[in-house]
This record gives sequence, C-alpha cells and structure tokens, in this order.
Amino acid sequence: MFWNPPLIDDGKTARRSANSEATNVFAELLEQNIRTLTFANTRRLTELIYTYTRTNLGRLNRRWRNASSPTARLLAEDRRQIERDLFSGKLLGVVATNALELGIDIGDLDATILTGYPGSIASTWQQAGRSGRGKQQSLSFLIGRDGPLDQYFMRHPDFFFQKNFENALVTRKTRIF
Repeated sequence: MFWNPPLIDDGKTARRSANSEATNVFAELLEQNIRTLTFANTRRLTELIYTYTRTNLGRLNRRWRNASSPTARLLAEDRRQIERDLFSGKLLGVVATNALELGIDIGDLDATILTGYPGSIASTWQQAGRSGRGKQQSLSFLIGRDGPLDQYFMRHPDFFFQKNFENALVTRKTRIF
C-alpha cells in the first residue's frame, strides 16, 4: 500500500510527517494484534516512533503501558532476545533502522511499514518482504515523505510496480604492492 500523508497547509505544499503517519499506522496494527516491523531511517527516528507509539497505545489500553524501552545500541544478546520474542509472538512489533541492525529474519510477520522510500526498488522489496514469508497474506505500507522521489512514486505507483530491480554494479579492484 502506498500511503501518502495528507496535506497540512492551504498552499498544498507541505504534508504531514511520514514519521507521524508511521507511528499511527504502527499503533493501529499493534492494537489489532498484527505482528509488524516498522523501518525508519535513523536510530533516533526508531526511538521516536517507538516512544510515540507507546504513548498512543498507552492512552488506548493499559496493557501497552509496560512496553520496554529501546536503547540506541543493543548488545548482541539483547538483539537475539528481541528476535526470539518476536518469533515466539511475545512481541507484536519492532521498530528498526533501514539497515535492520537487529538482524531479524522472522517469517511470521503480518505487516511491514517503510517510513519513506529506501532509495532503490530492490531495498523496498527487501524490506517489504520481511512480512508474508509464511503461508498467510501480509500487508506492507510505503509511507511517502515530502521528497520528490517519494512523491513521484505516490503519484505514479504503476511506475514502481512495472520496474525490475536495479542492476548491481560490481568492480574488481587490483591491489598493487
């Protein structure tokens, strides 16, 4: 699903933040018990989306008030525990950077949220493909930012879906001793 945040000014030049939209969609999916992975561009944005989602859910339901807080840099064992908790269903959702620093490879996720176009069609499919690896259907949201490339895809989704992955370029370097 290509999700273009609504315009917020009369001049029709500024849109609601993709990060705010991701927070709202993430909270709604979690509230519906939909196992979700949300991608953000930076660690700081992962923390903000997590914090605002937790606040939004805490207002709706007491069970969300005790959700654990993320740390900027997790230890390897902490990452593995998060992966196990997500895999077992103990966790319903995770927010991670586009680099997926958590290293999660979970096949049972129901949804993914991409906060902005990741920069290539291949990366978009790779992130969206973190959900729906099992037999069930899944849903992936690409939430557009204000930038021209994001907005082009929001206005022309056919262009995105008709394109193949970008060609990979490989160069061979010769070492001189």
